[in-house]
Amino acid sequence: MHKAFFEAEAHQQDEQPPLAKIARRDTSLDAVSAPGEAPDPAPLASFLDPLLQNLDGGVDESAPVEGENPRVSRLFRQEELDPLILCVLEELEVEAPVPSSEPVKGKPVLSGLRALPQTFPFHPILKPLVTREWESPDVTLRVGRAMDKLYPLPEEALDILRIPKVDASVTAVTKRTTIPVTGATALKDLQDRRLEVLFKCIFEVSALCVRAEVRSSLMQRATLGSAGGRAEDKSNREVVAASTQERGRMKAPQEEEESSKAPNLIIFASNSSLHGISHIFLPGGVTIRRAVWACAFLMSLGFFLYQVVDRVIFYMEYHHVTALDEMESNRMIFPAITICNYNIFRKSKITKNDLYWMGDLLGVEKEDYPSYLQAIGQPADFNFVPTKTFNVTDFYWRTGHSMDDMVLDCQYRGRDCGAENFTTIFTRYGKCYTFNSGKEGYEILTTLKGGTGNGLELMLDIQQDEYLPVWGETDETSFEAGIKVQIHSQDEPPYIDQLGFGVAPGFQTFMSCQQQQLMYLPPPWGDCKSTDFDSEFFSTYSITACRIDCETRYVVQNCSCRMVHMPGNANVCTPEKQKNCADPALDFLVEQDSKYCVCETPCSMVRYGKELSMVKFPSKASAKYLANKYNKTEQYIAENVLVLDIFFEALNYETIEQKKAYEVAGLLGDIGGQMGLFIGASILTILEIFDYLYEVFRDKVLGYFRDKKAPKRSHSDNLALQSERRFQ
Repeated sequence: MHKAFFEAEAHQQDEQPPLAKIARRDTSLDAVSAPGEAPDPAPLASFLDPLLQNLDGGVDESAPVEGENPRVSRLFRQEELDPLILCVLEELEVEAPVPSSEPVKGKPVLSGLRALPQTFPFHPILKPLVTREWESPDVTLRVGRAMDKLYPLPEEALDILRIPKVDASVTAVTKRTTIPVTGATALKDLQDRRLEVLFKCIFEVSALCVRAEVRSSLMQRATLGSAGGRAEDKSNREVVAASTQERGRMKAPQEEEESSKAPNLIIFASNSSLHGISHIFLPGGVTIRRAVWACAFLMSLGFFLYQVVDRVIFYMEYHHVTALDEMESNRMIFPAITICNYNIFRKSKITKNDLYWMGDLLGVEKEDYPSYLQAIGQPADFNFVPTKTFNVTDFYWRTGHSMDDMVLDCQYRGRDCGAENFTTIFTRYGKCYTFNSGKEGYEILTTLKGGTGNGLELMLDIQQDEYLPVWGETDETSFEAGIKVQIHSQDEPPYIDQLGFGVAPGFQTFMSCQQQQLMYLPPPWGDCKSTDFDSEFFSTYSITACRIDCETRYVVQNCSCRMVHMPGNANVCTPEKQKNCADPALDFLVEQDSKYCVCETPCSMVRYGKELSMVKFPSKASAKYLANKYNKTEQYIAENVLVLDIFFEALNYETIEQKKAYEVAGLLGDIGGQMGLFIGASILTILEIFDYLYEVFRDKVLGYFRDKKAPKRSHSDNLALQSERRFQ
């Protein structure tokens, strides 16, 4: 039924032709044609005036009462209804039905003598709609927003037209009631529930009809009132028509202005998803309720902004945390092992020419040359002709300790190895050797197990009988006996004079290693180097590579030469330059000039933690055997031989990683949480605010330029516009 109501209303609005103009003539009801004939449409005006008077002033209490019910007062007499229907149909240009006759019940003789009364036409589309509705009367009635838009009424009127609600206790008492009460349906049997649904539909459809009738009544009164004043406005039409063209020219900018006009703040507040402002920006003056809402909103906004500032400040401090984890591995790369003898030059390889050129570096004065030659086991006669030039690099190669002479025994993971597994490299300790360097031609070795016997085991002869006698304190002389060892990765050059540790003869040293992978954060969270390493000597950045690169550039810049252990193609410093310039410059750089060489920590590096333990070597029981094996004395074995055992503690490694303590995601999450908690907003709410501000700005800018371009209205244009508005 409700569907029929809506669809019929829509068809009537679509198909109804515009009202024909009613000509007012002084014609009374008596001038209407006889029954059965189509009357002239002019009498419709006779009915309109009394109707308007009755609608405006109410029903006359002294009017005659007709019909069986004496309490019903009518606007028209029964004999006037047929002519009125004909006039209405004629006015609406609807074809009137042809009167027909029907036999009088019980009196066939009078058949054809009684004419049927005139009726209002029933739209044909209503019949199938209503029929279809009655086929399923128990379907729940759903009234959408279309009813509220088509027939808007005050809220107090809508409350009257709704089905009354009762409490559960009343519902239980009215179990068998037939009154449509919300909430009582579930307490009845099937037949009662069907009747209940039907009653609800009838009640709601009746309410809908009342709403439609209210609108129709008001529209009819307004239409009839407008028809009475049309003749009066005829002269105004001519004035309006004269200025139609001018008004059209001025109306276009007005329509454009209205279409582009930004919504006001009240409309924005009522539609915004920002909580609270819809209770603040309302029509009318300031009330206590609005003031309370405004205070609550401002307090919430203040708390929210305070939290946002606090979180932003915390984020700008760029805190970080360090995470430590231990990872298992089936195979690990064995580290590079660099070994240097504390003695740089072998005395058996020193010649008179070497002493002539290198005497200053060895701390020997010229007058002490004969005594020094005698001390190193050479004739004390120093009468010879020195060479004009001296190759310092060749001197280091020739006089440094040889790995072939130092290695007595070498094993890696139980397999034999030797000097061929070591690569030569120069450091400040002269000629040194690196095991598992990973350089071209050398395979990087790995290990599958941890513990002793699964790494490198070396027996070395430090050759103390080849140590130079100390004649003076210089950088090239040493007071220690033994070797210096550094454990590092293949990507990192050795910096053994600063990072190495010593191993003494007469002991077997066990070194348990654990690999550590360190990952640091770049600025501003950390201080690691995240930029590319600009070096002509090294491809991979590390602290030692940076330090060696910086020292080389510093010495070359100040002395125009480089030392033997420094990379590059610059000329090697002469012994005199090395003593007087290079060594002091390098010492000054290491001890004092910390601003020149600032080497940042790499963002990713490998480090090896070490645990050392030692036992006496050799034992008394094995000293004689070793002496016979290597053709040495027991004393020589005790003073010169050492054993170095390097291995992984376990086949795992540690990861030490710096992580951001507070990232952008956390900042946005905190801000979003505070925003939702205090003001109930989101990112889309912020977009709504910006969109509203854009609309206001656009309206102001367009209005400014439109006011400049718009022509000024004359007095006649204003009068014409006022006349048109009064006519409408």
